[in-house]
This record gives sequence, C-alpha cells and structure tokens, in this order.
Amino acid sequence: PSLKRWFRMSRSCAAKCSLLMTSLRTNAELEGEAGEPFFRRLVLRSVAHVIRLYSSSLITETEVFLSMLVRVTALDLPLWHRILVLEILRGFCVEVQTMRVLFQNFDMNPSNTNVVESMVKALARVVSSLQVQETSEESLAAVAGMFSSKAKGVEWSLDNDATNAAVLVASEAHAITLAIEGLLGVVFTIATLTDEAVDVGELESPRCESDPP
Repeated sequence: PSLKRWFRMSRSCAAKCSLLMTSLRTNAELEGEAGEPFFRRLVLRSVAHVIRLYSSSLITETEVFLSMLVRVTALDLPLWHRILVLEILRGFCVEVQTMRVLFQNFDMNPSNTNVVESMVKALARVVSSLQVQETSEESLAAVAGMFSSKAKGVEWSLDNDATNAAVLVASEAHAITLAIEGLLGVVFTIATLTDEAVDVGELESPRCESDPP
C-alpha cells in the first residue's frame, strides 16, 4: 500500500510540475491573465516552493525549473517580470541549506547541469549590465540609496510624486540590488559551510603560511 501511495504521489507531483513548466514558459506575445504580475508571482512562488522542498527527489524537474529561471534574467521581458525572477533566485542564494542541496545534487554531479554556477553567472550579468545603461549614474545612486536605507532598517521606496523616469531608474536599481544581495548570499553560504566543515574537522582552518607585510 505504501508503494502504491508513493507511486500515486509521484505521478501527481510530475503532473503538477508539468503544469508549472507550461505556466512558466515565457513568450514575447504574452497576453491576458498569463502575462499579469499576480499570475506570474503565483507561478514563481509555486516553483520556488517545489525546488526548496523536493529538489532532491525531483532532479529533472528542478533542473528544468532553474534553467528556465536563469534564462528569464537575460530575456527582453518586462522589468517587473525579471524582478520577480530575481527575487526568487536571491531567495535561494541567501538560504544556506537550499544552496548546499542544489550544489550537491547538481554541480557536484557530472551528469547534471551546474545550476548554482548558472545562477551566479546570471546574477553577475545583471550587476554588470549597470555599466552599459544610459542611466547608469542614476541607477548607481539609487542602488546606494536602497542599501543605505536597508542598513538603517528602512525599506527604500519611491516618492508618491515620482516621475515615470524615476520609476524606471528605481526599478532597474531594484533589480541590480536583488542581484547583488544574491551574490552576497552565495559568499555568505560558502563562508558558513566552510565554518561548519572546519568545526567538524573536515577542513583545516585556512591560514597564511606567513604573516602578511
């Protein structure tokens, strides 16, 4: 009975993942409900939930999901859409356990895609895009403002009377901020896992052979 139940659950999960993959597909001619932010946010949160909880058992599905998410960051899609995806990727990067599982199941497995590497490269591309934007100075100032506000415990937000140009600059800055936070999350994850490995004796604490000048 338990085996039959597991088989039914597996088929149900596979069917739901297939539906999510269809909903996650992006086309330039998205229209109606499928192109609305609310619908996209719901789909992306569902995908993130599946990856966090079932990536070890749904290897193929997780690989497809992550590949699709990474691909979206480079597509010519509405900025709000890319921001939603960056929020999901940032969420993975700041979760040590999630990154550990993904790296073990994919990047350390020669038969699977290096999904963590792909995420890091995608986030780095978003940050580097700041250099080629016509509004790079304004965006850089907005990014600095967002981090400054967060350091004070205040979420950065636009003024109510902000112009359309200001909204665009702020949205671009928000995307870059998410990417930077994701990269910092990866660094934090590596540091945390290294400390854990040192604590249990798997690694020796890194030391310089000689004192720096």
